[in-house]
Amino acid sequence: MRLQAARYVGGLTISPNKVTLIGAGAGRTVIEGNLTITGNNCVLRNLTVTGSVIIRANNADLRGAQIGGQVISQGNNNVW
Repeated sequence: MRLQAARYVGGLTISPNKVTLIGAGAGRTVIEGNLTITGNNCVLRNLTVTGSVIIRANNADLRGAQIGGQVISQGNNNVW
C-alpha cells in the first residue's frame, strides 16, 4: 500500500499478514502516534512514525522507516 506525502494523525494497527506500507519519504509521510503490528511479515518503507512501534508478530521489517519512539519487539526475526 502506498501512502502519499501527508501527516496521518492517530495510532495505527496493522493486523493482516504481509502488509507493506510505502511512504513518499521519511519526514514526508508521517504517522503521528504509535504503530502496532500484529500481522506477520509486514514491511515499512520510506516513512516516519513519531511514536513507538510495538511488534506483536514475526518477521517485521522496519529498516526503511524512521522511528521517533521505541521499538518493542514481542515476536521473532523482526528487524529495524
